[in-house]
Amino acid sequence: MSVAKLNRRRRPWTRRVVHLGVLLTTLASLSVASPALAEWKRAESARFIVYSDGSERDLREYVRKLETYDAFLRQLFAVPDETLGRKLPVYLVEGPQALSRIHPDAGRNVAGFYRPSGEDIFAVALRHLGDDILLHEYFHHFSYQTQAAVGYPAWLIEGLAEYFMTAEIEGDLVKVGNFNSGRVSALSNRTWIPIDVLVTRTQNEVRNGQQRDTYYPVAWLLTHWFQSDTTRRAQLDAYIAAVRTGTPSDQALQTATGLNAEGLRRELRSYLNTSLKVVGGEVRSAPGDIVVTRLPQSADDLLLPGQSLKGDISPDLRASTLESIRRAAARHPDDLFALRVLAHAEYKLGDPAVAETILTRVLERDPENIDALLLMARRRTAQAKDAPEQEVDLLGRARAYLARAYAADPTHYYTLYMLAQSRVKAPGYPNDNDLATWVEAFHQAPQMPAIRLGLSEAAMLRGEFDLAITLLEPLANAAHGRGAAEAAQRLLERARAGQRPDEAGQGGQPVGEAAPGSPAA
Repeated sequence: MSVAKLNRRRRPWTRRVVHLGVLLTTLASLSVASPALAEWKRAESARFIVYSDGSERDLREYVRKLETYDAFLRQLFAVPDETLGRKLPVYLVEGPQALSRIHPDAGRNVAGFYRPSGEDIFAVALRHLGDDILLHEYFHHFSYQTQAAVGYPAWLIEGLAEYFMTAEIEGDLVKVGNFNSGRVSALSNRTWIPIDVLVTRTQNEVRNGQQRDTYYPVAWLLTHWFQSDTTRRAQLDAYIAAVRTGTPSDQALQTATGLNAEGLRRELRSYLNTSLKVVGGEVRSAPGDIVVTRLPQSADDLLLPGQSLKGDISPDLRASTLESIRRAAARHPDDLFALRVLAHAEYKLGDPAVAETILTRVLERDPENIDALLLMARRRTAQAKDAPEQEVDLLGRARAYLARAYAADPTHYYTLYMLAQSRVKAPGYPNDNDLATWVEAFHQAPQMPAIRLGLSEAAMLRGEFDLAITLLEPLANAAHGRGAAEAAQRLLERARAGQRPDEAGQGGQPVGEAAPGSPAA
């Protein structure tokens, strides 16, 4: 991969200045069947891959709604109607019990979650329970992918996600501005977070429990208030412009609105008691083809547990998870999908040597199986750490597996991430190809914190501090970034000071993930 190739592509980090007044002006002009048998299906469209064991008709309709929502956001934020990055996998499950097969630690009140972790970036939603959580999280996914909200403060990013998550989608018609009953209940029955605290902190930085509980509701209400007429939309544009140029958020808000924090709180209290404005219109770009395929019978037993392996599993659940997957895989002894899930479980929870034996079987039958190739690369990398005297040989063999995975699919973000990460300690890092590899990984999956951090560090080592700042600001402002947001903030401070990272490779390690069900109803 060359820098020349990189320069021919549209740079995904280019700042996109979006005026919300224009957005809402554009917006104003836009004008259950149960399956007889549990059979998992896979529906692929332009920007989504949705898995469901419900009816095919419901699955197709769900994918159409997601594509319409994506087209709606692209229309509002003036994003070119082109496919950017990988398609988002969504797992549509029947209820909390099925959801717990992917996320065993999820409580029964979790109605869905979005996980941008290392091995996969995917979402899980419950069928027939409303789409608020998925639409909220997809706004974040979309804004990272398209850079649609670069420079926005944390409260506004969350407020917009809340504002758009109640979208009502019927055919090509999309309406926004409705309310989530849980948010309104919180506003009516709990002590509000002070406005000056809301606009200057992320939710993670708010320590008071009641204030944390009303972070999302007040962010939604303030966003809704701004969106309700043209004068306020112009004020919001002025506020965003001031924040982007370095004006403190609370000061910029008072200047833009002419109201101090207490005055704005009273205004919002009054606004909450009015009839909230719902606006909408027609989406011009209709969803394209949707291709539905049926998965093998092994998916009934292993699709959801296989996804659980892509996140953290509590120590007290590791043994039972492994045993459950072993029993399920035994029912499908020659099935490639079952073998791959079993190998993953053995590698992560059981015996890595057994995993290697199984992976060898998989690759004999399917030499381009990317998941198997990446697991073998991880196996060799782990062995290199345990056997320093064989490190050069083992890392070389790991990179050989990565090269095979890259040849099979040069756009696979985790392959690119592992290739870039494997070079971090090499002499002369980062050279042009190293930077190009990080950039391509970021282009495919800007939602993955480790990729954003790794590219930022590489850019800082090359003296490209402005690029690093642009990359780090959205992650540092992420309400649920946890350790990744903290790492981004530390790097951001050094980038703004024109300093190199403390130690190359620290930011590029997988750190944290979005809190499952973060905007739970």
